[in-house]
Amino acid sequence: MEDQSDAAADTTQTIVVIDDEAPVRELIERLLSEAGYRVVATGEPETAVNVVAEARPDLVLCDVVMPILDGYDVLRQLQADPRTASYPVVFLTAHREFTERVRAFRSGALDYIAKPFTREILLRRVAKLLRALASGSDGGGETARLGAAAARMAGETQSAPALVAQTAGAEELQAEDSAQEPAELGGESSGVPDFSAFPDILRTVLVAEDNEAFRGFLVRLLSQQGLRVVAARDGEEALRLAFTERPWLIITDTKMPRVDGYELCQRVRAHSLIGHTPIVFLSRWDDYQSRYKAFDLGADEYISKSAPVRELLMRVHLILRRYAGMGQRGGDDHMRGGIGAIGMVGLLQMCHMTRLTGLLSLQSGSRLVEIRFRQGEIVAAESEGANGVEAVYDVLGWTRGYFEFAALVVDELPALDAFAHVLLEGCRRLDERRHVADEAATR
Repeated sequence: MEDQSDAAADTTQTIVVIDDEAPVRELIERLLSEAGYRVVATGEPETAVNVVAEARPDLVLCDVVMPILDGYDVLRQLQADPRTASYPVVFLTAHREFTERVRAFRSGALDYIAKPFTREILLRRVAKLLRALASGSDGGGETARLGAAAARMAGETQSAPALVAQTAGAEELQAEDSAQEPAELGGESSGVPDFSAFPDILRTVLVAEDNEAFRGFLVRLLSQQGLRVVAARDGEEALRLAFTERPWLIITDTKMPRVDGYELCQRVRAHSLIGHTPIVFLSRWDDYQSRYKAFDLGADEYISKSAPVRELLMRVHLILRRYAGMGQRGGDDHMRGGIGAIGMVGLLQMCHMTRLTGLLSLQSGSRLVEIRFRQGEIVAAESEGANGVEAVYDVLGWTRGYFEFAALVVDELPALDAFAHVLLEGCRRLDERRHVADEAATR
């Protein structure tokens, strides 16, 4: 029998709750408040950094699947801000898969609590985590102790059967979305995310699915959201379309003739020109081995075909949002972000396709590169060791670092070369260097 003191709260402890679904958020807030915790709750993940910085909590409980920013985005923003980097984050989610928990821990989450859960489970887990944090406050082995505590507690609710709610209103935590037909989607009542704010260049999605009926369903579903959908019957056709259509997202089945989804993912990731493209696996094979293989090859998401339509649209929206939101931090004339979120090829393509004029500054460690655009064409580039197209070729291989674009007047200089030629030649050189490195590694 668990000691009842496990659920006893210290009234001086503060917990921040981040969840976009008001009924769930309010229920969690009520349960924690009744247990004696000070609770600060928000349904706007984009304000999480400021909320956490102001509340200075002992623990942050954050939902994973949310619009605008998902739980992983929130965690990355908290980790990147010196004011909030030290606050522990626990994910709350309906996803019980082992690989999802692995992804959460690798991202830096302290723990992972699966919905549905009862009042007793929530309070016990929160109390244990807070005690583990307090016991590690003397430094030294703090990280190891917290990691071990998280690993021990991670499996508590995962292996449990469906639980009967033991408190009024707890059944709201157990409600699941039901799959809807495309004709029923749309409108605020369905909870479908809004794609209308995305620029046209981000609206191209490639779907690879050998089942004609399901392929048609996906095409209709995504088209109804205002997306331009390119469809392929197998991975081989999808790979060809990925080069010609340059989609900003690929949704693929796992098992297809000729080239399956795994090989498609592997070949996309191996090519510099399209390697940055996000890939979502959508499959009826929802087991650990399939998920692990997909993520190991570089997939961004893995969704079961039995998942609610709303969840599929939400995850597609979140991926495209990461691109669309790049230029929103400083207004239309200024944007900044991490290179890893989009890749250098994707970043240069974004500047070209949106016909930007201004200065793109890139930094990775001590390396600095400046590229000037005029109406989307590269007119100048400079680094410490090269100028012109050679400076562009050098930067294409960067996988880490930060970028900042500032709109400004650029002299009417001629383009260094046609943008497509610069990009293709740079990718060819990059792939050649990688091939030589791979051969050297195998000797």
